Amino acid sequence: MSLRVEASTVDGLDRLALQTGTSRNALAARYLAEGVRRDEFPQITFREAALGRRAAVRYYAAHRDEVDEIAAREIATAERAEELWRAGQELLAS
Repeated sequence: MSLRVEASTVDGLDRLALQTGTSRNALAARYLAEGVRRDEFPQITFREAALGRRAAVRYYAAHRDEVDEIAAREIATAERAEELWRAGQELLAS
């Protein structure tokens, strides 16, 4: 696939790719995929979070596997954080 894109858009894409440590092509592909999904689910906003980009409820109905994978990673991260916190508390108590 080939697209013609304004130079200022390419410059912005390059800047964001550098900031996020992502290639220009990967970032452009993500934006295209999210744009298609936003047209299908206009109320969806993708937000950057500690474990990646996320969306909301109606979107979940159509993309359960994707959302479940993100939720599982967030749960595992929270469980690990709690485990480390408890270990720290035990150290402080001893």
